[in-house]
Amino acid sequence: MSLTEEIKSYALDLGYSRVGITTAEPFPLYAQALEERSQDYDWAVDSGLRLGRNTFLCTPGIGTFVLIHTFIVDAELEYDAPAAKGTHCPPDCRLCIEACPTGAIVADFRLNPRRCLTFNHVVNVHGFRNTSPYIDPELRPKMASWIHGCDVCQEACPRNRAKLKAELPASAFLEETAKHFSLPGLLRMDQEFERKAVAPLLYTYMRERKYFQRNAAVALGNSGDPQMAPHLAQAIEDPEELVRAHAAWALGQLGGTGARRTLEASLPRESGTQAKEEIKAALEMV
Repeated sequence: MSLTEEIKSYALDLGYSRVGITTAEPFPLYAQALEERSQDYDWAVDSGLRLGRNTFLCTPGIGTFVLIHTFIVDAELEYDAPAAKGTHCPPDCRLCIEACPTGAIVADFRLNPRRCLTFNHVVNVHGFRNTSPYIDPELRPKMASWIHGCDVCQEACPRNRAKLKAELPASAFLEETAKHFSLPGLLRMDQEFERKAVAPLLYTYMRERKYFQRNAAVALGNSGDPQMAPHLAQAIEDPEELVRAHAAWALGQLGGTGARRTLEASLPRESGTQAKEEIKAALEMV
């Protein structure tokens, strides 16, 4: 199999360096393949996988916790006929649709990504058409303390219950990483916190500091804990307007005299249009 440098980097991110994929050669079809990534699901369904109502691929005995990856090979393969399309979902099951906190699953096998927490948290950072990195204020309270998607639709799926109830062995890696994680730390996002708590687990679709901070600000605003206000007061001075705007919203959610003082002091020196509007709206809340 011939790999491009990009494929090498992607494979190493997935941990394939542990199984020997460490070299790469130029492969000109790679860029074209990236443009056709939307076909991955179609190919997977043709191969025999099924879509669940939550729009995740579903496999018997595994459920919907499935990731697919396309590998480009330089050898001709033997092909069979596409599998018949269908679903493993019971005809009357609507548990995933009912469980979605934002109503993002709008119908069977149909998802409105603009309402999906995962899309807003980690996917919508690449300038998709008709979207904004500023999370819709109507969705923010529904995000609760989630900062990297929610998986509620997968947790509700009966196909996943055995996997979710399974007793897993203790993970020293996860236990060590958890020691370093906190929402104030994510909001601050200094280099040490990034290295110890973010890079090992959260580097997926995004790596820019401001998006992690934005998500943390929303979660802290939903915490109802006034002790989080000083952390948000620091964030409202951040160089990134995206962070300042969401920190202002969060202070408005927490309320209190301290939050009002911070917002009032920030308003006259705020130069960003979006952040200024967020501060004004927050002041109406406190």
